[in-house]
Amino acid sequence: MKKLYIALFLILLFIPPVVWTGLFVADRNLYESLDFDLGEKREKTQLESVSDLALNGQAINDYFADRAPFRSILISFKKSFDSKIENPYEYDLKPLALKKFYGIEDAREKMAVDTIAMAGQKALFKSKKIKALFAEEEKSKEVAQSDAEEEIFKVIEEELPDCLNPGHRVTLNTVTGEEIEEELPAMGHDWQISSTIDPTYINFGYTEYICKVCGEEKIDDWTDKLVDTSYLAPNVHGDTTIGRFDWLFLYGWGNIPYYQADNLLSEEEMNVYVDRLNTLSALCEERGIKFAVLWAPSKDTVYPEYMPSFEVYDSYKRVPRLYDHIKANSSVKIAFPKAELKNITRYYDSYYRYDSHWNYVGSFIGVQAMYGLLGMPQTDIMSLEVTKESLPASGDLIILGGLNSSDYPSFYEYTVHYKDWIHTTWETEEPVLLNESIYKTEADCGNDTRFVMVGDSYRNYMVKYIKKDFDHCTFVHREHFLEAKDDILAANVLVLESAERYDYKSLADMENLIQLFSSTDQ
Repeated sequence: MKKLYIALFLILLFIPPVVWTGLFVADRNLYESLDFDLGEKREKTQLESVSDLALNGQAINDYFADRAPFRSILISFKKSFDSKIENPYEYDLKPLALKKFYGIEDAREKMAVDTIAMAGQKALFKSKKIKALFAEEEKSKEVAQSDAEEEIFKVIEEELPDCLNPGHRVTLNTVTGEEIEEELPAMGHDWQISSTIDPTYINFGYTEYICKVCGEEKIDDWTDKLVDTSYLAPNVHGDTTIGRFDWLFLYGWGNIPYYQADNLLSEEEMNVYVDRLNTLSALCEERGIKFAVLWAPSKDTVYPEYMPSFEVYDSYKRVPRLYDHIKANSSVKIAFPKAELKNITRYYDSYYRYDSHWNYVGSFIGVQAMYGLLGMPQTDIMSLEVTKESLPASGDLIILGGLNSSDYPSFYEYTVHYKDWIHTTWETEEPVLLNESIYKTEADCGNDTRFVMVGDSYRNYMVKYIKKDFDHCTFVHREHFLEAKDDILAANVLVLESAERYDYKSLADMENLIQLFSSTDQ
């Protein structure tokens, strides 16, 4: 096999010279047409002496190359082939390849790539260092331009923004003398978690956050309290029933049928309320009196999770059902702030633990709901300072149940700091307590409006707020209604207040007011 390869090689090596010599002998004209001048503008290489042949290998190579068989036609064919290949590659294929694989279209980058390729540095191009060089060049130009602009534009006044407040900057154009003012937007808080509090049976869970910029703190991401669903038999002492986790609730005074939904009203009975309210509202409107109704939810409505295991016959209870019916069938302004009172319990108790009434946080929420009915500005309690004081256990439920207060832990009394700059200039000498007949106040708040509230003991906890929003106030317990008829007739604002368990007494109040307005000339 090896000899065969050698024979083939020798044949291929000697065929072109033999054919070329034979062509010279056979057809001199054809030979000369194939051995044409390529326009090289030089003489063929000559060997002048034997020493050239012996010592100059390059001369020998050039000598035989100039006389190679079929040299002219082979070189001409190569040039023609290269020309046909080069133009499509250079102007069509190569730009497409550069754009496809390297994203290059810029002429300068193309030139750089060509140069790098010629230098055998394709790896440098693939790593995009050339792009980095161009980017650095552009950055240098931008820096130079920025330096030039700084020489023209000088900051003459600047207040940087913080998390909540925008800032501003005043820039002077030193060429034209123009001052340019721009607002710098507030940055907004950058919150990070500082701690996570898990829920318990008496407290909600939540996450505490702190702003990394200004240090402000907030509480968010609330989780519901745990609820003890185990059976707890009612433990009744007089008019008090003992609930879960030392919470006490009213058992007497007709309260439990409201909790159990054992006293629902028929539609006809609810329509009586609607009729009386519509009549009273129309009479007030004739006299130019703003009229509203506020029903205070019972403690067990806001804190049912602490109640003993009484059977509840219907989750849609009497007063919520009546409230919805009135809203659907009357334009009377009425509030039953159950949701608002439950929501605030994330932060504060809204009812006393050992008393049947709402506390000063709950009453503040009730006042704001009333102000919403009257079209007055409302204040978010979270925008106010609220302080609390730990006090020994006390309350009407301890008294009504004949319980020993020393058996119970302390509770918190809250103080909501609301408009502390407004002062009462005059008030009834006797303090307003429970069934106190009439309590009046005068203030310097600048609202020359006569406010009258007719209701029950829940009104007492609202006095401290309302008297700061009206110059003239009268708070009347329904049992002393007639004693305040002159104040009622002179009122600019009249509010009918009632605890949830006394909605039927509220209906009687409506009848009394209708008779008073109907029997008195305007």
